[in-house]
Amino acid sequence: MLNRQSVEAVAAAAVGPHEVQPLYESYCFSRIPWTIEAALTGEPNPRTLPADTLGALADLPDTVVLLFVDAFGWRFFEEFAESTPALARFLRDGTVSKLTSVFPSTTSAHVACLHSGLTPAESGIYEWYQYEPAVGAMIAPLLSSRAGDKGRNGLDLPPGTLFDGETLHERLAARGVRSISVTPAEFTPSPFNDAFTRGTVEVPWKGLARGLNALARAVASPAGPEPRLIHYYYGGVDRIAHRSGPGSPELRETVRRFFAELERRFFRVLVGETEGASRSGQSESGATGTGSPPGRKPASRTSVVLTADHGMMGHDPARTVYLNRVLPEVERWMERGPGGRPKVPAGSPRDFFLHLREDSFAEALDAIRDALAGVAEVRPVRDLVAAGYFGDAPPSRRFRDRVGNAVILPRPGRAVWWYEEGRFESRHPGDHGGLTPEEMEIPFGVLSI
Repeated sequence: MLNRQSVEAVAAAAVGPHEVQPLYESYCFSRIPWTIEAALTGEPNPRTLPADTLGALADLPDTVVLLFVDAFGWRFFEEFAESTPALARFLRDGTVSKLTSVFPSTTSAHVACLHSGLTPAESGIYEWYQYEPAVGAMIAPLLSSRAGDKGRNGLDLPPGTLFDGETLHERLAARGVRSISVTPAEFTPSPFNDAFTRGTVEVPWKGLARGLNALARAVASPAGPEPRLIHYYYGGVDRIAHRSGPGSPELRETVRRFFAELERRFFRVLVGETEGASRSGQSESGATGTGSPPGRKPASRTSVVLTADHGMMGHDPARTVYLNRVLPEVERWMERGPGGRPKVPAGSPRDFFLHLREDSFAEALDAIRDALAGVAEVRPVRDLVAAGYFGDAPPSRRFRDRVGNAVILPRPGRAVWWYEEGRFESRHPGDHGGLTPEEMEIPFGVLSI
């Protein structure tokens, strides 16, 4: 069933044809962790999603399986829903609602939110690149590296630097709920993951077949007396949409393959429709040894939740406008960190945050707006904070210390970034972070198995 009330609510959140304001007080990603917590503990919470989205979660299931498909925005759900059996299950037998992302519509902010329940204004994790006072430089929090560096985990951050609050999994454990995360091995362990997944049991995986088999085994295993949250993350859609673009054949093939494997290795196994290939333990290529789970139904009441963090906006990277090329003098208006380097770049090519000196803020904003006329809007961050774009709670000290004071929001199909050869360039035909419907609208499906 399609929840048309949610569709209408998100439509009403539109600020013109190319902007969606986050619905933190109703139909928003930020309410998913609190909703799952309430479903597994039976404790009411004012931050849960509206009742019309809950479906099987309203029945207080013993097990919640959360399928988090990075970048699988609403436009992709609409395109593939009826032709893809795994998605068709949600429409036929469950409830599918439309939600907004948080802002910025970026993975770092959403992963932090999912594992803590905190909005970007609360957690202080708001973008792919952001200023970190403890380092005195721009960093990539999710990669735990300096901005522009290759590779992961290059920063030696003191414990608690990224996040020192209570995680969703710790809250669940205190209430007798077990948490399991079936996570790509490249993220496990990592400083970011270690900070935000405290309290969960990590099950790392390599390869799509092995990951989905591990997920199905976790769900089919005896549940025990305590309720369970089983979280699964898939990043292939995001990776290919960045690399090839959201309208590419490669993106469509990636979506089809993932949901075909989800149907085969997860749904059919757990509802007793196991195919021969799943029983034999074959991988997609026919090789054995992926450890397929037994073909039996889970012993408990299980709700499956499908969602995404954001969508994707296509653009031609060759048309990227580099701010420091069209307006070289911008560098003299910027705040500087230790060592005298400008605090740049923060955000992404779809939401480029600037740290401008307050004594030249008005002058800089006027000049940047003139340089980007017809390409992007430039807004003071304080205006977006006051309007609730970063969350519905007062901004934390961490957020205030990390966020810039202006943000460049390119028009649909455009990108604005900072250029440093070999370090900061716009190469992707797909990006996200902005406020367009393509970036901000996401599905939330609930199904009982």
